[in-house]
Amino acid sequence: MKNIVSFILFASILFGACNYLDAQTQTIPFKLNSSGNILVDATLNDSNKVTLMLHTASNGVTLTQEANATSVNWKKETEVTSWGGGAQARFSKKNKLDIAGLSKNKIKIWENKNSGPESVGKFGLNFFKKKYVEIDYDSKQIKLYDEMPDVVTPEGWHQLPIKSQANFLMIDGKFKDDTSTYINQYVIHSGYGGGILIDDQFADTNNIKNIITTTETKELKDSYGNKIVTKVGKLDQLELGGAEIKNVSASFFDGDVTIQKTSILGCEILQQFHIVFDKKRGFVYL
Repeated sequence: MKNIVSFILFASILFGACNYLDAQTQTIPFKLNSSGNILVDATLNDSNKVTLMLHTASNGVTLTQEANATSVNWKKETEVTSWGGGAQARFSKKNKLDIAGLSKNKIKIWENKNSGPESVGKFGLNFFKKKYVEIDYDSKQIKLYDEMPDVVTPEGWHQLPIKSQANFLMIDGKFKDDTSTYINQYVIHSGYGGGILIDDQFADTNNIKNIITTTETKELKDSYGNKIVTKVGKLDQLELGGAEIKNVSASFFDGDVTIQKTSILGCEILQQFHIVFDKKRGFVYL
């Protein structure tokens, strides 16, 4: 009888482990660069080894000129637009991309001028289409699941609804001053190394330059090398659902030219959390 019970317990443990392994379809190690960007090793067309940055605010795959990807067949340049202005860029169709054994074919690649430090290109969350995506900054692993991972529990986690707009994944955030509460939508942007970047309309409507004391100015460059200057200050606190982040870097543009149409939530904030995106990108869990 004792042997039967032991066998049943062993089988139950084994079955549970198998279910876990079935649910966790892939584990991808990553490293962080000086800007807090997530970098992974990848292979293009079974030939070129490249380091790519996970860009949660983009669904495409890009390469810089420095990638020297000899397996990529580039087409002629065409006009493209980015948040800093227009540019000319080449593209390539029908490429194969492999990341930690996960392969996708018929990938279209655009050529950019810039990427995150130590990377030669970017890829988006749609590479993990129909998967739950866990980003564990402590273990420096991206984990993919077919079902909601057990790590997400009612205790200690915050569920935030995502609004999708032009391939951007946006969540609500708010901050306060002595008299008002300011609620805005922020793009989850793992390519931006700062805290938050406030869009022009919100900054103008709420007179942000009188709420955030400027401590410095910074020059940013978009993927195509366009330069823009921001003013940077600090917020005492930013709230995302029930989660609170203290001493947040906040940037905005102060000028007549409208450049920034969406507000951004960057790496400075993201890497303070354990993050899970649901498979339909309808919710994010922090």
